[in-house]
Amino acid sequence: MLIHIGYHKTGTSWLQERYFTSDNGYVQVLSHEEVSRLIDRIRWLEFQPEKIQKLVEGRMAEGKVPVISSEILSGSPFAGGASSYENLLKLNSAFPDAKILITIRNQVDYISSIYNQYIKTGGVLSVGDFLHYQSQSYSNTFWQYSHIRYSGLVNEYMSVFGKNSVLVVQYEEFDDKVSFDKNLNAFLGRSSQLNKLLDGGKKVNLSLGFLSVRILRLVNKFYRSFNNPSPLVDFRIGRAMIIKLLKALSVWDSKKPLVGFEDVPSEEVDLIRQDNSRLENLVGSLSEKYLKP
Repeated sequence: MLIHIGYHKTGTSWLQERYFTSDNGYVQVLSHEEVSRLIDRIRWLEFQPEKIQKLVEGRMAEGKVPVISSEILSGSPFAGGASSYENLLKLNSAFPDAKILITIRNQVDYISSIYNQYIKTGGVLSVGDFLHYQSQSYSNTFWQYSHIRYSGLVNEYMSVFGKNSVLVVQYEEFDDKVSFDKNLNAFLGRSSQLNKLLDGGKKVNLSLGFLSVRILRLVNKFYRSFNNPSPLVDFRIGRAMIIKLLKALSVWDSKKPLVGFEDVPSEEVDLIRQDNSRLENLVGSLSEKYLKP
């Protein structure tokens, strides 16, 4: 059993739609909806591991690695990753012998991608306001930098499942997908079964460009959504077409990052640097894109 917990915005859509396929020797045994309903949203004291085990057993396929892949297992970035530790406990109670895949991304690019997603789902806050917003929907902060200090969660998974049962892959390493495939299969103790090219085709979960995000943020003010329950005027129709057009225009749009070091408080930058140093002690060298002491 391989369990991929995310994080969000670390190539998860590509993994789920292009890589964890039958052609490549995998079978996905739980959908996102099932992971959310049967694992993430269930209180730890009410979790029933036998129910999950029975469901998964009925979906296994001979010669295929069963995979549970859902970034919600690492906790929602829009809720400070609050459920991440309880999800670890649930997974261990149901699948104590599982192999764990954790995908991470350098923190500044991660925040930029999360903000992009926030705007795509109807958000209206500026970058600064987004990073300091106190959500009324949760008892904790809407965004928490602690969620992207990765070493804590990585260390907990290694402590519970065993260090040799946890593989951490950097999003930046996906540039060489064949190498990633070889490393993952070595971790799983099998030879590569890659039968489909890993590159080519349409991009998965395409982000909006710098200017497109700013245009959509203004458009969002006139549409009701979870992230904007009180719009200036609720036009109700037309937003989907605008997003489709902006995605098309994003091919020519500026690739300038939406978030830079200047948007992150200096004390948080220092904490991220320190945490990345601890992470390197756990998993080895990080890409030069990661903040380091």
